[in-house]
Amino acid sequence: MKKIFFLTIILIGISFQSCKEDFEDLVNSPNSPTVVPPSSLLSTAEVTTFFVHSGTLTRISSIFTQQLTGTADGQFGAMNLYNINESAYENDWDVLYTNAMTNTKIIIDDFGADNPHYKGMAQVLMAINLAILTDFWGDVPFSDALDALNGSFSPSFDSQTNVYGSVQNLLTSAIDNLEQPASANALSPGADDLIYGGDVEKWKAAAYLLKARYYLRLSETGGTSLTDAMTALDKSQFTDASFDMPVLYDGGSTSTNQYFAFEVQRANYLVLNKFFIDMMKDADDPRLPFYALPDANNEFTGTDKDDIVTTSVSHIGPYIASPAASRYIISFEEAKFIEAELKMRNSDQQGAEDALRAAMEASLSKVTGTTDNSFIDGIVNGATLETIMDQKYTALFTYMEPYHDYRRTGFPQITPVTGFTEIPLRIPVPTSETVSYTHLTLPTNREV
Repeated sequence: MKKIFFLTIILIGISFQSCKEDFEDLVNSPNSPTVVPPSSLLSTAEVTTFFVHSGTLTRISSIFTQQLTGTADGQFGAMNLYNINESAYENDWDVLYTNAMTNTKIIIDDFGADNPHYKGMAQVLMAINLAILTDFWGDVPFSDALDALNGSFSPSFDSQTNVYGSVQNLLTSAIDNLEQPASANALSPGADDLIYGGDVEKWKAAAYLLKARYYLRLSETGGTSLTDAMTALDKSQFTDASFDMPVLYDGGSTSTNQYFAFEVQRANYLVLNKFFIDMMKDADDPRLPFYALPDANNEFTGTDKDDIVTTSVSHIGPYIASPAASRYIISFEEAKFIEAELKMRNSDQQGAEDALRAAMEASLSKVTGTTDNSFIDGIVNGATLETIMDQKYTALFTYMEPYHDYRRTGFPQITPVTGFTEIPLRIPVPTSETVSYTHLTLPTNREV
């Protein structure tokens, strides 16, 4: 599970060399460059982003939304019961800042003026990772958070509202940079871009779709976020699955799907949750045998939200936890779910149903290899907002988005573990940060 992380650390160690000025100049070999090119920095930032989209934050998201149950065999049992230690997420916090965003900042600051396409891609990646930080932690450092490169080690916390504004500003600037002609670039991304192979049109489409996603985060706060989200979605031209932003694994010893590795190394740390299994069984959902493995009795079963002991139930299935199974940062089905929600909120029932149908067809085709029109018809006809959110919750099994959707909409309708009145809406800022920022508090409302 840690192989990609180790690769990232190695590359990060190299990239930090590019920040050192006038260091041991007398012993530098002309054959050993000390400045890392943007190509290496981009690959490193992408690999780090892959790590985050397969790591602890995806697991805790799935636990909180009762797709998975954490067991007493590992640290997820305590998290399942909302016993959340401030140090549990320190690694994720550090990876997002020290690895992902530091490398993108170097590309933006040191190479961006002469390489707008690299700059645009780096800005999209920074926006993705910055959004993850504020999604999970609320107020976080950003405006001066990466100034350690310039000797500043005491960043201030920005309000979540301002952080979402920064996310949108990054994406807007990224689109402007990606629209620059190839002739404006001293260097052009190619195979070093592990996501799209240097295809700036796909990066632009992704940036617009991400704008729509993050505008939706503010949909319960009033203002123009729904209109802005629809405008961004219309501009995205995210037309089919070829635009998906993949998290790639080849299944080899140096690039194994992290969920597969996790199941091999920590087989009983996570099991399927009864709520999720029952939802799929009640709907006769054809994706169930791809999402879950049958138990010893060849049945699909899940553990109750309060039960962290039982592990003799279904575990994560082959679509999620195979050696080379791909994951996605954003996908065509997410684009269609966003469209369905926006049209439903705009009282366009037919448009919402058409978009929901396209989302479900994309999901079923990707997961099972085929579609099931009778199953889809039974879900789509007469759909409500709850229908859309429940289907998005199912389609994005083990992803972060269902948790963020729940925080903003209250769907699916899940019940907190016994003894609590609400599912956690934030996770604690790591201890290493709170010792210096004791004024921070965790919000309890569902504003975003």
